[in-house]
Amino acid sequence: MDPHNAALIEQFKPLLREADFDLMFEQLCGDLPQSERFLLKMELTRLNQESRQALDLRQHSPLPCNEVEIGGVRHYLDRPNAERLRQLVGLYGDRLTVGAVEELLSQVQSHQLIDQMEDADGQPLLPGHCHLLPLGHYTVRKEQRRTFATEVMLAQQGDPIHGLTLDLSVRGCRIRTESDLRLDPERPVTLYFTALSKEYVIPALDLGVRYDIVGKEHQKGFLVLRLKRAAVDPNQDQELSRVLQASALRTTPELNHLVATTRSHGYERHLLPTLSTLPIALQRKEGRWQTILALKTKANQATWHYWDNERGASQLSAVLTDSRINRLLREPDNPAHTLLYSFQIKQKEQVLFFSATVAELLHNGDADAFLALASRQPSFRLHQLGYQSLKEADLRRALRDPISNQPFDPLVCQQFQHVRVLLTLQPLDGAEPQYFSQRPQSDDPNTLRRYGMSRVNDDPIQAVFLALKERRREPRFRLSSAALLTFDRQSWPGTTLDISPNGIKLRLQQPAALTLGEEVLLALPKLQSLAGKLKLSAMPYQVVGIQRDQRTLRLKALRRETHMGVVFLSHLLSKNRDKLPQVGGTAHHHQLIEGMKNFTLRQLHPVPFFSHKSGNRHQIDTIGFGAHPSLLFNALIGQVRSEVDLSWLLLNRHLTTLLTGLRQQAQSQALEVAIKLPREGEPAEIMAVEDNSKGLREFILEGIVRRRFLGLRIELHPAGKPDLDYLQQDLAAISGHALHRARELEDALWQVQGCGQMLDISQDLMVRCQLESLIPPMKLGEQANN
Repeated sequence: MDPHNAALIEQFKPLLREADFDLMFEQLCGDLPQSERFLLKMELTRLNQESRQALDLRQHSPLPCNEVEIGGVRHYLDRPNAERLRQLVGLYGDRLTVGAVEELLSQVQSHQLIDQMEDADGQPLLPGHCHLLPLGHYTVRKEQRRTFATEVMLAQQGDPIHGLTLDLSVRGCRIRTESDLRLDPERPVTLYFTALSKEYVIPALDLGVRYDIVGKEHQKGFLVLRLKRAAVDPNQDQELSRVLQASALRTTPELNHLVATTRSHGYERHLLPTLSTLPIALQRKEGRWQTILALKTKANQATWHYWDNERGASQLSAVLTDSRINRLLREPDNPAHTLLYSFQIKQKEQVLFFSATVAELLHNGDADAFLALASRQPSFRLHQLGYQSLKEADLRRALRDPISNQPFDPLVCQQFQHVRVLLTLQPLDGAEPQYFSQRPQSDDPNTLRRYGMSRVNDDPIQAVFLALKERRREPRFRLSSAALLTFDRQSWPGTTLDISPNGIKLRLQQPAALTLGEEVLLALPKLQSLAGKLKLSAMPYQVVGIQRDQRTLRLKALRRETHMGVVFLSHLLSKNRDKLPQVGGTAHHHQLIEGMKNFTLRQLHPVPFFSHKSGNRHQIDTIGFGAHPSLLFNALIGQVRSEVDLSWLLLNRHLTTLLTGLRQQAQSQALEVAIKLPREGEPAEIMAVEDNSKGLREFILEGIVRRRFLGLRIELHPAGKPDLDYLQQDLAAISGHALHRARELEDALWQVQGCGQMLDISQDLMVRCQLESLIPPMKLGEQANN
């Protein structure tokens, strides 16, 4: 189905139960051709038909399935899918419909494809083809599966057939048998462990174990069957557990899920430092949205500090107002709420911020006046807002260790317990001022004061920094105590923020005119009573860090002789290490980072990709996707499968030039293109925005009319070294049983040359070409489901 029509259908589903649906349909689709309106109405009618289909996932789910009644029909479903079906039934007015059944089955099939992709890596790819790599969601085994080769007899109908197990667990196995074997996949099979019966006393297994056929595939002339126990028998459970335990020394754990998870972790560590997206967690408190946590990376620090005022206080909570967030949540399909333009003005030594979304500018009729004034400011910026709603199930999945499946510490879970929305702030750097120079200026700029932001002195957002490796030579501990800094006969009182034996971070009450490398004298008067004969005054330190506010400093002890501060702080920390909270480097801090990372990767709005070097070839061959693929992913790729063909985009001369620039210059590269998406009988058309600014407007208009327009910004960054320290535990677990697989995975991570992201800039390009009036959802949706 055309992505545009699919988007319209998703928008109409909640309206199907409304009495005036036909009237709303005609109003919202009045600009569509009559033939297309007829097909849409037919599809909606089909999806809205009641269904009596009973769903049975006992052969397809790793979780136990129970009989449940939903929509007047009895199904066999596991708990997550039962809850999902209830939600879908509620969407259709508490009726089991064709649409609810089809959507649930499509989601089940998508998760099965992820399992199939565990063994897909390493296969040769054609140029322009890519593997799909799951990010932020991993396979978790409920029980250990071990490679286990033993002869069995398989019976379903007719004479039993010889086979050999490939792996075995208490509740399932894989077996290999003759490829011409014909089996009915709807009927269970009985397995007799003939070889084990000669070695062990297993009366419950000698009677035969019934299995359901979960899947089958042909490999090297053999038929490989995936089987799952058809019924729970405690005696058979006990005997299979005993056999597996007794055979532990001659078998190895099945490692596919561990290898797949480790691979995802490895590529995530490549990607995260290059993502310029700033994720921000929001909680609902006292009826208002509050910003509480943000994940800082090496690439998004410019976005974070852009909102700092002259004192270094972040104004992010002032830009992400409760009303602005509510508008975004109320109209998730309106892209005009996602484009945020801003600029700064310095007045009386104060930095004043102005910001507005396209929706706000269109509503007030100020688009020309605001953009004309903003684009003339050096601080003019454009950010794209994205969001995802988080439910209790999302929190539980994100706050667990993906390998052990154990929850994070209670304090970490408590910090996240009220988070319900993850907002992302994505800078778009292509909005050059010249695109807005032709817009008429306002006769009275004072009318734009309504877009001024309130000043915030203490931003409630806690920033956690993603550091790939711990670079500190010694841990730091949080300690607040009075301090007095002296330099060149001037003194500044302040307060220590954290300490280590050889360093101190402190915040002064007033800004200090200091530069890096200055030698200063420090006193700690409140701690003097604990120091005894040691004098904690006039201690020499060097300034090694200064924040923009000139008030927050990092000091390093100068040790030309015995340093009283070093002696005292070393003794203080040795006696009170367990009482003082450590800053960074703790399990709590790392789990905060992991939780924010899991939220971010759950639904990435950009489409991440990776380029590898193999011999003389350097190509983009891996694309990442979250648990909930984004609208851009759906427009470019569609369904999740093991391999996709993007040759129409990746083999285009503009993309090959981008790769060449990265290889030759080892510097970040960026490209903006306008695209007419490929459709049946029509090839893709790609225009580089920078080279064709004059013809851009006509290209976009033609693409909108033909419902093929998509704007992309493609960023490609040099990849750093793989973070093998982070993967050390997982690689060790793999190496202990399959050293070659661990080495193959390490080699693949070392071959990553570039990490990039594709950003949807369709609406940005429309604003540049003064087409913002076409952005409201029913018209914008005609582009590419964006």
